Amino acid sequence: MVARGSKQLYERKAKARELAKKDHPEALEKAPPVPTGLKGNKEAVKEWKRLASLLVQRRVLANTDLLCLERLCFMMSEWRYVVEKSNAVRESGTFDIAEVGKVSRVISNLADRIVRLERELGLTPASAVDVQPKPERKPEAETASDRFFRENTLNLVKRA
Repeated sequence: MVARGSKQLYERKAKARELAKKDHPEALEKAPPVPTGLKGNKEAVKEWKRLASLLVQRRVLANTDLLCLERLCFMMSEWRYVVEKSNAVRESGTFDIAEVGKVSRVISNLADRIVRLERELGLTPASAVDVQPKPERKPEAETASDRFFRENTLNLVKRA
């Protein structure tokens, strides 16, 4: 039996893939400035700059994605902080097994949320295929008929 809502989810994903095949008209041309919510967090600012420039280069970052990117950068910095603290406690040798379990759950929870946000932005290998738009279109070469009409139009304008 098919789960309730799976057809709608499939249709939403199919529609998103179709939109991704077209040039993204809302794609940002340059990396946006760091949001004020991240400014005091050096690790999050570093992630913002790295990921924003990568997504702009791929032409998939739009204004609607900025909050998602901000959350991702914040969670990545928090994940790194918790992992570093966990490693420091383990190296010191003075830790409570119950505390280690709590920290492990926090790390796992953050990692799950990070992966979900990475998928939304097309930052995992599997999701990059679905999110990446077509490359830029090159202008078509001028044909002989285009050249003929351009030259004759210029001659008519000069005579008038």
